[in-house]
Amino acid sequence: THFAKKKRGVSILISKDVAFKLINKHADKLGRFLIIQCYLNNAPYTLVNVYGPHTNQVAFLAKIFQKLDKWRLGEVIMGGDTNFLLDTQLDALATATIATPTELSRETMVR
Repeated sequence: THFAKKKRGVSILISKDVAFKLINKHADKLGRFLIIQCYLNNAPYTLVNVYGPHTNQVAFLAKIFQKLDKWRLGEVIMGGDTNFLLDTQLDALATATIATPTELSRETMVR
């Protein structure tokens, strides 16, 4: 995806050595996520890359998972930067201004 202010944008790179067939893609207008339905070496996959906002992370991830319920093809591989802290004790730079997930969103991220 592309965003004019250069503050966000995501991409998915596929090696030229992998047999790749694009089925469909969905790019967020704000450059926050990219979802690709494809075949990699003849196996179906949904590839997702995200760049989450610094606020409202739970709502953002809920939006992604709603889209995945409709767009899922085969195995899902999701990566990127959610701007989420799963454990504030493990992140030495954690501050009170960064949201942490609820148990529900943590379970959703693990599924």
